[in-house]
Amino acid sequence: MNDLRFLVSRLVPRSVGKALYYSGFIPLKTILSTTHPKINISIRNSFLSSAFSPFVSDIDMTVILPNRYGVDQTQDALKTILQYRNFFPVLGEINSYSWAEIEKFKPCLNPLEGARDPVLHPFLRQTIKPEDKFTFLLRMIEADSANLLHRPLYRWKKWERHLSSCGLTVPKRFDLEILLKIVMDTFLPEHADLATETVFNFLRLVKQGTTYDKFDLNLILWAIFPNRFCFHLETNIELPAWLAQIQEAQLQWETWGLMSQRRIYLLKDTEDQMNLLQHIDNLITVFPQYSYLKDLKNICLVQDESI
Repeated sequence: MNDLRFLVSRLVPRSVGKALYYSGFIPLKTILSTTHPKINISIRNSFLSSAFSPFVSDIDMTVILPNRYGVDQTQDALKTILQYRNFFPVLGEINSYSWAEIEKFKPCLNPLEGARDPVLHPFLRQTIKPEDKFTFLLRMIEADSANLLHRPLYRWKKWERHLSSCGLTVPKRFDLEILLKIVMDTFLPEHADLATETVFNFLRLVKQGTTYDKFDLNLILWAIFPNRFCFHLETNIELPAWLAQIQEAQLQWETWGLMSQRRIYLLKDTEDQMNLLQHIDNLITVFPQYSYLKDLKNICLVQDESI
């Protein structure tokens, strides 16, 4: 089925695909403007770029709530979006924030990720640090690892855009391991071979079903994937400064992501809610020096949905 989707994607003109997608988004926007006129919903990420691929890409959305919007109203709006998505499955990820939340957590916003959402452009840091680029690329690689393992050539346009945003170029033929080597050669040149092998094997085994508790934690995994291994509550791995900077950039990305996704988790059953709160508690326990993690937990516990 996935191979068929990729084949159809190559046959359908991008303009036609965008028109079809957008025709499904407009009714949702109209419904929300009627039922929740104070809420704004917009599109972000690949749909707005030349990397959009019909029937492979989806429509990621941003929902902006008024400050201190009521919990019942917020939940009703998000349930409307989720129910609509059941009938129009090309609608993808839903991020939601109030303006005050964006302002409070903007130090955690990766400027390269934020640049893919027009709503967030006024809040972006002007300086892009090497660890911002590294974190952006590793997060994108992790999210796309299944495709990069099995059908990388279908993803060339996407990765041309991602790499060019970091000043890099993608070869005409590439796969997960080649892409990792490009990133590691650029940002971790003294440890590129070890980092490439470690991360490649980690992503490959995860896609094969290996759970995180089965891995032996090492310097590279702890720096690059602290969000995956924070259940190791008594970890005493000391990171050199250059890896500590990468780790903090990863934690900031995790904080922003959980902040923007928390309302969806909190709409789910009790187990999902408890898993979210336990994950945040683990992060706070292992990384008590970062106050933004405590701020994240506080807004998850607040009943008045938006700050």
